[in-house]
Amino acid sequence: MLPGDHQSFVRRAVVEQCANGDYQRADRFEIYLDGEYNQAEVLYFVCRHFVGAVARLPPRVYPRSRWTGALATLTCPLGLLMNMNSLFQETFVLYAQTYNVTSSVDRVRGDDEVLAIEGQPVNDEVGGNEAVDVDPMLAMRELRNSYLRSGLRFCADPVAPAIMLVMVKVTRPQQDFMVSAIELAGANWDKEQDALVAFAAASQGQRRLRRYRVQEVHDTVQEKAYVGEIAHLSRDAREWEDLGRCMKVYRTQLYDVWAARRSRC
Repeated sequence: MLPGDHQSFVRRAVVEQCANGDYQRADRFEIYLDGEYNQAEVLYFVCRHFVGAVARLPPRVYPRSRWTGALATLTCPLGLLMNMNSLFQETFVLYAQTYNVTSSVDRVRGDDEVLAIEGQPVNDEVGGNEAVDVDPMLAMRELRNSYLRSGLRFCADPVAPAIMLVMVKVTRPQQDFMVSAIELAGANWDKEQDALVAFAAASQGQRRLRRYRVQEVHDTVQEKAYVGEIAHLSRDAREWEDLGRCMKVYRTQLYDVWAARRSRC
């Protein structure tokens, strides 16, 4: 397990306690408890602890305009729930149904409503080639529904969970490198160095020399760590040829997301 803060360990403990069955099954959610409990007690336990741990907040939007934050989008709750009894897929279908979107098929071009939204003429007869005024609310509703249909198509893809896992693996080296570079430029890095020197002096251990940014840059510390992660990633690339095997190998690693590097991204 990677080191993490107290909240990460608590969340992982809740996940392991509430989802300790076969989480690869998409037809049911399994939980095994010691002792005798009725159905109402089990449902209360799961809803109170498990839902609050993994689905307390909606998935984050992928940060296309920022250098960091991608792992927070790909891992939890999106990536975790997609690989645990298809919970995200089932929930997203129910969410889309609240907007009366039940099909992942896009609207056809011949639909008068879509043509009106796009500002194109509805009537192709002679003399009827007049553009229809676009209703802003209607356009926003159709844009929302198009996003929902795209989400339904992605959830229906059987390899979507494995794709999420692969994205986590290939994104992590770049994200770690950017986070380390940003931390090196921040004031907290100086405080950490001063604290390490003070701790070594107080403990009467081996004398520790303070490091400075110019040393970190000269020694290419961040670059070496990044190259090392890329090399490790390349060694595992052979397993990606089979997405099913990749899903089996890396699925359980998503649990470590709760404790990954103190949720820096």
